[in-house]
Amino acid sequence: MNATFTLAAIYQVKATCVSPLRTGAADGNIEEVLRDSKGNFLIQGSSIAGAIRDWLSNNNFKAYENRLMGTTNGGGSLIVSDGVFKTDKLHSRPRLRIDGRTGAAANGAKFDVSHIPSKTEFEFSLTWLGSKEKSKELEAVEAALGALNSGSIVLGSQKANGFGRVSLKVNKQVYDMFDAADRDAWLNGDFRGALLELQPSPSEGYVTFTFEGSADNLLVKGSSPLREGGRTTVVNIEENGAPIIPGSSVKGAVRARVKYICSALGLGEEFVNGLFGSSEEDGEEVRPGLVRFSDVVLDKSKPRTVSRIRINRFTGGVMNQALINERPLSSPVRFTVKVPQGEKAGCALVAFALRDLGLGLYNLGSGDSIGRGRIVGKKLTAKTAGGNALKLSFQSEKAVLLEDASHLMDSWRNGLEGSK
Repeated sequence: MNATFTLAAIYQVKATCVSPLRTGAADGNIEEVLRDSKGNFLIQGSSIAGAIRDWLSNNNFKAYENRLMGTTNGGGSLIVSDGVFKTDKLHSRPRLRIDGRTGAAANGAKFDVSHIPSKTEFEFSLTWLGSKEKSKELEAVEAALGALNSGSIVLGSQKANGFGRVSLKVNKQVYDMFDAADRDAWLNGDFRGALLELQPSPSEGYVTFTFEGSADNLLVKGSSPLREGGRTTVVNIEENGAPIIPGSSVKGAVRARVKYICSALGLGEEFVNGLFGSSEEDGEEVRPGLVRFSDVVLDKSKPRTVSRIRINRFTGGVMNQALINERPLSSPVRFTVKVPQGEKAGCALVAFALRDLGLGLYNLGSGDSIGRGRIVGKKLTAKTAGGNALKLSFQSEKAVLLEDASHLMDSWRNGLEGSK
């Protein structure tokens, strides 16, 4: 009888969450994440394998997809373990679901989403079983690990809101079953892997927009105000002690601006939903968005406190416990947005919306009615997977300077014109 495999490789992976990561609980509860039988938070191996399969399928390794990951008729040569997180703490972020038809909060709109915080570590392994004749498959495995490390592959849910990016430290060991020492090491579970140098992987298939600017008065209210000296103090949402504007908040603001632009151009709302995703409140089937937003990490080195009074909108009088403190921040603003490269109309719309943000035509965070969240743009850059790039520089008096040697904007605008 022939051996099932004559060569094996094990990749022991130590992963660190660069951004928050969410794994869905088995009961669908958004305030919990997936746990194993011992109560540890985990991400299933099938989830990691699915993300790798999608990447292989959409890049230059499609020929290896079924060979590595298997088909409905049989398993592949790669085994992916569960990843167990080294933390017992969950973070949560308040979210507000908007009815796309009315622009108002939907029924049951206020909710919290729990997640594994950034900087959390977890471990998993990849085990490949094959032969020297099939060892080319390892190139695909290692390319996928490089894509995970560089952010081309993201894990878990809430990907469009900036979740799921990880960095990796990988050790690799190969076992030749025709070598007695390797065979004994394999049978005894002896792993002495060497550190694998991961090759950087570009954001295949995506245009990456990077927005840079500044703001004097930013506030995204956390779900739990502080009590200080008998007075309520409202602070920004934080992630690992750093105030942030969540990617979901940036996405909501940019989506609203794209919707406004589409309305002016005569494009239907289904175009916006196709780009940013839709829910039952939009009157369509639930589908994920194509565009991915990162969080904005804010500078809290210069805190200040602003006192405000709550007014009863019905009586015009002061409410009980009306005096509150708020801590808006002055901070640089930097975030990224990734749009599928084939979505030329989408690239144009996101570029226009981010330009408008830099011009101060709409805001981020809370307090638009009192002048908060206005952004002074510095520059907006866009880079394709192939290396083509453009740059928008924000000038004084609402002027913008475009540098676009590759004529990307012309291509995107033509795509937008063709969508009408």
